Amino acid sequence: MDPLLHLRENRAEIERRLGYSFVNEELMELAFIHKSYFYENEATVPAHNERIEFLGDAVLQLLSSDYLYKNHPLLNEGELSQYRSRLVDAKALFGYSEKIGISEFLVLGKGERRQEKRDSLVANLFEAVLGAIYLDGGIEKASNFLFSQIKEQIQSTMSAPSQSLKSLLQEWAQRTHQILPEYVVIEESGPDHRRFFRIEVRLTEQMIGYGEGFSKKEAERNAADDALKKIGPIV
Repeated sequence: MDPLLHLRENRAEIERRLGYSFVNEELMELAFIHKSYFYENEATVPAHNERIEFLGDAVLQLLSSDYLYKNHPLLNEGELSQYRSRLVDAKALFGYSEKIGISEFLVLGKGERRQEKRDSLVANLFEAVLGAIYLDGGIEKASNFLFSQIKEQIQSTMSAPSQSLKSLLQEWAQRTHQILPEYVVIEESGPDHRRFFRIEVRLTEQMIGYGEGFSKKEAERNAADDALKKIGPIV
């Protein structure tokens, strides 16, 4: 079935999962249309979701910052930035989309549908949906949607230790191997305003962790996290 038709036939189910009903149906559709589908159907599809994803990213940054500022008055600027980055990174966004169950409705072109769905597409979808809700219902509706979906993730993030994962891995590597881990970019993709990085962290030229993110810093942190999970408890 054509994925856009599938999206339209499941509008009610999508809105049920989102916990939000759109006034403007076209905004909901736009949030789910990937550029690969748009380029194959330019005669009938007016746009794709990169612009609205760009807006959703800004809304996400603002709402996350506002939440952290108001609810954690003892955190300094650096700590606020660190916690915010965890709430809005690619890994977190992928988790939000999967928790809601909306990735199956992403409207992809034929070439993209033949490939395994990339995590970055699912992460971008969440931002596009947030942007669409903001345009359709305003900042309050966007805030209600966001925090109804990530309440558990926020609590988990705020209870996690603040020490840098990269620092932990570096200390372990120096203590056990007397060398520093190396972070290597293996792929870079996406539009200029939203580059996506895939990075390996290596030790003695062996890959010990893998991470993805919308910045090198984010991907490196996720690679360090992956490596630490594989290593196990560090004494």
